[in-house]
This record gives sequence, C-alpha cells and structure tokens, in this order.
Amino acid sequence: MLNRKLIYLCILCIILPALAACGQKKVTEETGAGEDFEYLYHAALNGDALDKDGKKSVQKEYKVEKGEFRKSISEIGEIVYEDLYYEEMETDNADNVKFLVEVGDKVKKGDVLATYEAVYDNIEIVERTRDVESMENQYRAEYESQKAEINMAEHELKEIKDKKEREIKELQIKKLKLTLEKFAETEDSIILEREELNDTIRRNGMNSIIATHSGYVVEKNEKEEGFVKGDCMVTISGKEKYHIAIPVRDEVSGMKYGSDVTVIVEGMNGAADVTMQGKVMAASNILNPRKYSAETVVRLTDEPEGVDWNNPIKVRYDGIYVEDALLVPVDAVMTEKTGGGKYVEDVEYVYIKNNDLIYKSYLNVVDSNSKYYRVCGGVAEGDTLVCFK
Repeated sequence: MLNRKLIYLCILCIILPALAACGQKKVTEETGAGEDFEYLYHAALNGDALDKDGKKSVQKEYKVEKGEFRKSISEIGEIVYEDLYYEEMETDNADNVKFLVEVGDKVKKGDVLATYEAVYDNIEIVERTRDVESMENQYRAEYESQKAEINMAEHELKEIKDKKEREIKELQIKKLKLTLEKFAETEDSIILEREELNDTIRRNGMNSIIATHSGYVVEKNEKEEGFVKGDCMVTISGKEKYHIAIPVRDEVSGMKYGSDVTVIVEGMNGAADVTMQGKVMAASNILNPRKYSAETVVRLTDEPEGVDWNNPIKVRYDGIYVEDALLVPVDAVMTEKTGGGKYVEDVEYVYIKNNDLIYKSYLNVVDSNSKYYRVCGGVAEGDTLVCFK
C-alpha cells in the first residue's frame, strides 16, 4: 500500500508542472505576446494596488499612432556681406597706424578712417627725380633741335626757284618731319615715368586712409606693424547684399540645396530673439551656379527691422523629417540599464496592455524629440501603452 501511494505521488509531481506549463503556453498563444514579454499582474487592469511585489496601479494610458516626426538641428552661422569696398594702403611702407573707426561704425565717403606715418627712402626719390628731369630735358632739347632744322629747311624752300631743287628740298623736309614724329613717340614713356614719380611723391606725402564709399565698417586690419602698399586697411559694406554662412564641418551638414530653414538672431542682455525665414542657396555637397561651395549659404526670405547682426546667429532646420512615423509618447517610455563594465547603456521599454494582460516590450528606437520616440520595432500602431503610479 505504501509503495502504491508513492507511485501516485510521483505521477502527480510529473503531471502538475506539465499542466501549468500548458496553461502558460495557452495564454501566450492567445495574447500573441511571445517569449520576450514579461507578464505583469492582472489586477493592475482593475486599478488595484499591487503591493506584493512593489508594483503599483496603472496611472495613464497612451496610444501608439502614426504621424509626422521632426527633429530640429541648429547650426551656428555668421553674417557675410557681399557689397564690399576695400580701402587700401597706398604708401609703400607705413608705421604708427591709428584707426579712427570701429567695426560697425557708419561712415561717409571722404571720412578719414585711419592715420599713419609714411616710411620711404628719400634718397631714392631724389635720384628718381633727377633721372626723370634729365630725360625730360634731353627730350625737349632734341625735339627743339629737330623742329628748328625743319623750320630752317622750310625757310630755304621759299628761296628756291628751280623746280628740281624744290622737289629735293621738299623731300628732305618730309623726311625731317617723319623723324620728328617718330622721336615724339618716346615722349609717352617719359610722361609715364613722371606720373609714376609724382604718384610716389604723393603717396609718401599721405598720412591717412580716406573712405571712397559710404557704408559701415565691417573689418579692420589691426596688425601692429609691417603695413605695405596694397594692404586692405578698412573694409566697408553698404550692408545691402549679404547672406548667412555656416562654416564647413568634418561631417556633412544635413541642410540641402533649396530647403527652408529658420534663422534666429539671439537677443542679448535680456532682449528677445529675432526669428526669420531663409532658404539654402548653396551647400557643401552640391554645385552652385559658379563653383563648389565651401560652406552652406542661406539667404533670407524675410527680415524684420532692427536686427542686430553682431549677436550670435543660429540656423535651425529639420535634421530628420518623416511623414509616416510610428510614434511613442515620451511619457510612456521607461529605461533600464543593460550590459556591464564600460558597456552599460540605457534600453527603452514600454508596458503594453493587451486584453487581460500587461506585458513589457523593448523598443527599437530610431530617434526622439521632446515629445515622441520614433520606433521601428517593439510596438505596433494602435497598441495601448500604460505607465504606473
């Protein structure tokens, strides 16, 4: 009898776990949850507190739905003026340069922008002056000599009666005049030498940079020494033609040719930001009408009044835009640590309410913004998500 009871007991130990496993498999198949889901307590559906294992009642429900997804990205830009006038140093060398204007100042044509002390070789100018004067004197003497010879020949022609002798004298006069015309052509080179000498004397006598155009100072050449002829000392712009430039980065910018962007000029010292719209006219990955652009160029499509372009500039655009995205509300998503050592990371998951069950599902997150996670796995459109108190 005792042996028979032991046999019955062994049979029950084998059958009961098998029945329990079958029941669990049936629930899984009915709900379609799969082996990756962690089932929670059924009582949570009724709002009951689940104090046994520290679980709390459902606080709020959310829906997984489709809709557009935008992720905005901001780039730092700078104002670039295109209507530029360059006021250059004309003196060969200069010292003690003092600027009388600051960047941003409005100036008029004829205003003094900077003063300086000219540095030049006076001996060289004296020698050049002597050489030019010598060439001029020699030219005038030779010219007058040839001119006098022609005058004498013409006077002699009047005294000649013989026809044959007159023809010979007329031919001689013609040759003399051709020689004089050829010699006169050398005067151009002497005139050029004089003009260059006078220009050097004028430049070396200057001590200021004068504005040749009206506008605003946008740049100054503020090096301490070594100013030479041709240096751009002050750059002036009418600020009538300009664009926003975004410098080249190591990674390719997400902005594309023709796309619309938002330009934000930040308010300083408590002032409000100024926002306006713009359009990308050139980017580092496209060919503009003239050349490959080394930077992203944005032109404004509208501009409010009173913009202070000295303030920081941001250009905002849609780094990601999906018209038909699977969206999971941020408030419905939780995270947990996974991995170990240096490879710990946060993994996003949600609780899905499915008929009589609530189960845990890990998300395959593509991107996120302040309102939604955009996912491509872990949930389906129309799923009901829950979070707990």
